[in-house]
Amino acid sequence: DLQRLKEDADCNRRNSLLPPILGYRKHGYQNTPSPVVLEGDFFDPNLPLGDPFDVIVGNPPWASRQEHGTALTEWMQSSENPYLTDFKKRKINSRAALFPAKQIAVPFLWKAGLHLRADGQAGVLLPSQVLLNQTDVFQAEWFRRFTADRVTHLADFRKFLFQDARRPCFVLRFNVQPPQDNGRIEYFVPKVSRRDPRNGLIPVSASDRIWISQAELQEAAGAGQAARLWKTRLWGTPRDVKLLDYLV
Repeated sequence: DLQRLKEDADCNRRNSLLPPILGYRKHGYQNTPSPVVLEGDFFDPNLPLGDPFDVIVGNPPWASRQEHGTALTEWMQSSENPYLTDFKKRKINSRAALFPAKQIAVPFLWKAGLHLRADGQAGVLLPSQVLLNQTDVFQAEWFRRFTADRVTHLADFRKFLFQDARRPCFVLRFNVQPPQDNGRIEYFVPKVSRRDPRNGLIPVSASDRIWISQAELQEAAGAGQAARLWKTRLWGTPRDVKLLDYLV
């Protein structure tokens, strides 16, 4: 769409509708004085991202495999990655924390936090496997560094929102402030009710709004049960969870 708009507006014309907005890598991003859209790889150290952002909104690629030697995998092991020092000091498996199940959406999540202002907000669309697979090391490390304001799990709306969706997804809204020990994560788990036929409308009932405490999540991740915590809260009511606790 941007390329078509560029052609229609003739951005290179002196009295064009828009100024040049696309910065190209082959020109060192110097082909326009103030590029709005940068061609490049988010993990390329030469990408001039500039000052931290007030808001980051993204839908990073979803893939469970990534070849070695890419900018993403090089960033994970480079000095540009500030998390490595702490992982080595605390003997944390850096690959399990940064790249669980070879899911390339997770490194985007880590790096986004480096480009967000202290009072900024980020909203990212992620595959549900980031929470529902065995990603306990990642969850323990990431959720202890960032404050997750809200997790909206859209698993039940997968085919309504994205007709050809192969995987369920969730929206994570977070900031870079360290979470409080007594902090809680607002967990929205809307279910399809078919009460409203309008496309794209997602009603959230009172029973679909759940709170997960920071201490509870850390305990579950430490025991290798983080996925179980999210799954039981996704489909189970508080009474169901209480029953499961009694049975265990």
